[in-house]
Amino acid sequence: MPEQKNQGSPPASQPDKDNRSQQLNEQDPTYHRSRGESEPDSASAARQATQQNQQKK
Repeated sequence: MPEQKNQGSPPASQPDKDNRSQQLNEQDPTYHRSRGESEPDSASAARQATQQNQQKK
């Protein structure tokens, strides 16, 4: 009986992994752009998230 190969999606390439991690990082403007924010608003929101995170420490 022949072996069955995994028929799921192929493994993600490094650029895909990097993009995914940016989209899941609230402190990265890409996170906010992927949720519909404009370029200037996404940068501002990322800065604010970074400042809030730094205040927690």
